[in-house]
Order: sequence, then structure tokens, then C-alpha cells
Amino acid sequence: MRGSPHLLPATGFKNVAEVDAFMLKHAFPTVSTFASSMRPPEEPARRQQARVVFNASPDVLRLMASLELASKQNRPVSNVVYEYWSDVSHAVLSYLGERIGLQPSIDRALQAARETADVQLVANML
Repeated sequence: MRGSPHLLPATGFKNVAEVDAFMLKHAFPTVSTFASSMRPPEEPARRQQARVVFNASPDVLRLMASLELASKQNRPVSNVVYEYWSDVSHAVLSYLGERIGLQPSIDRALQAARETADVQLVANML
């Protein structure tokens, strides 16, 4: 998508400055537990802080909650992609859970995601 003339119109923002302002305001800080667990052992730790941005829409949070639920059910897993996204989901949802009360809209979306989580949504990844 990089370089696509449709990228900015697809965001709903009027210009790149609006996108940058939104991303700075709503970006999640580095999820250090996840970042350190995913770094190959031979790679030295980075000195500058990195940022990871996730779409916290209700649909994305529901998929993450479904992955987390499947992981908690101890289902047999032979898929590295599932394991990766399960770890990411757990890190993001844990981070959001620790921040309850700071962003009511995300709190509501997280609660709804956990209430409607369904292992069948991610069954094709297992």
C-alpha cells in the first residue's frame, strides 16, 4: 500500500498531518514484555524506544480476545502464525487491561471483545 494514491482517502483523514497527530495521540507505547520475547537472542537491545501501533477497533480486539481464549483452552497448536498472534494478542490485551479507566471507549471495546470472544473465529489458525 505504500505509495498508493488511495492510502490517505482510505484513512478518513484530510492530510498526513492529521494522521500523524492521531497516531501520536493514540499509539500504544512499546509492550516491553512482547518486544523482548520476540527479539532474537543474537540481536543487541536497542537503545531508543520503539512504538508499536495496533488498530483497537472492536473487531480487532474481538479477534485478539478469541486468540487469547483459544490459548487459555490449551488447544493443541502446530501453527507458528497462531502462536505469534496469540502472544501479540495476550500482550496487547494485558496492556489495555492495565489501563482500564484511562480511555473509556477502549475500555468498552475491550469488555465487549472479551464477552464475545469465540474460539471458532480463529479455528482456521489452530
